Amino acid sequence: MTRAETTPRRSPFAIDLVYGLVFIAGFAYLALVEMDARVAAFEAGIVIGYFLRVWEKMTLYEQALASRVSEEAQRQVASEVEAQVGPEVEDHVDTEMGDVIADEVEDQVAPEVEDRVAEELDERLEEEARARADGSEDG
Repeated sequence: MTRAETTPRRSPFAIDLVYGLVFIAGFAYLALVEMDARVAAFEAGIVIGYFLRVWEKMTLYEQALASRVSEEAQRQVASEVEAQVGPEVEDHVDTEMGDVIADEVEDQVAPEVEDRVAEELDERLEEEARARADGSEDG
């Protein structure tokens, strides 16, 4: 929801003033001039219209308040979950990843190390054999 959707509409004070002035004028007409059913019906319409207007305002304010409360509740729940679950998840991930990485390193590095050690050993043995052969030819 955008900020405009959560903020209730603010109608000008002039609308409330017009409702009040028309109601007072109609009431004065009924009280001072004559009791006319049409004016009384108009007055009833003004009163009902004003009540509907107040109801609309209350509904908009209620929606805005509910959305703000839900946003704040979501923020608090997220921070509490992060505070409670965050360290546990990090520890769990560290231990799981440590085990997985150790297994993968062992699986990948062990054959390479064995191959290289065998190659190095073969090379050194050949060098020593050459050195002995060269030494026995000279002597």
